[in-house]
Amino acid sequence: MNTEFSMNRFWRLIILHLGENRKLFLVIMGVVSLFLIYLDIVQDNVVLIFLLSPIVLCLSGCLITANFYGKWSDFSQASYNLLLPATQLEKFLAVVFFSVVLFIPCFILFYFPIGLLFLHLFHPSIPIADMIFFRFLDDSFNRITLNTFLAYFVLQPLFMTIAARFKKHQFLIGALAVVFIFSFVIMMNTLILPNLSHRLAFNYTNFMTGGPVGYYPVSLQKGKQVMEQFNLQAWVYTANRIVYLFIAAGLYLAAWYSLKERKI
Repeated sequence: MNTEFSMNRFWRLIILHLGENRKLFLVIMGVVSLFLIYLDIVQDNVVLIFLLSPIVLCLSGCLITANFYGKWSDFSQASYNLLLPATQLEKFLAVVFFSVVLFIPCFILFYFPIGLLFLHLFHPSIPIADMIFFRFLDDSFNRITLNTFLAYFVLQPLFMTIAARFKKHQFLIGALAVVFIFSFVIMMNTLILPNLSHRLAFNYTNFMTGGPVGYYPVSLQKGKQVMEQFNLQAWVYTANRIVYLFIAAGLYLAAWYSLKERKI
């Protein structure tokens, strides 16, 4: 078998995956559309559509990834992929291309036009210009966008690795892993931060994306407490983002070697 990368075989794999998973794509589009319809009926805030987009993006992308690689890890379907005239690298890059390079632009071109369209239909009094050029096109928009991509590039290879390791319920196992990791991080921060300073308690805000770090005083006082915030130096935020990129790269390598172990 030819082990050299072939662009022709690569694109044939892309078309194959598109045909095999078209039902899944239609289901995701339908669920997202129903979610946007409900969201636009109960509220008229265009900013909320943008703020919820990272969650919808990550859920949809991880579901697609788990489904693709679930087929590779299932013996009956993995044997079919093994017989495809393509190298392991081509099969691996085909799904990465589909789940990242192709999926993210398609999601953006579908999610926001549909959300704004239904918002205009249910709330025609809102000017179209306010729905397109809203106030988040600033530093906050840039931080949230960066946060979204960093989260997706960590979660997507995590689900790839889990789908290669487990034969069934890949998405459910991946979701449980995310909940466990998130809970562990919260617990460790809750234990560590008060020891750094007697005034600190766990309540980080936008740490990954360059926003200020917030905390509440530990000592309880009467009345409503106000969060105190302070900014860290710029190199701390940059180093933090680099750590997430290294984690993403390590997870991609783990997914690659997991698939190589199965010789698919």
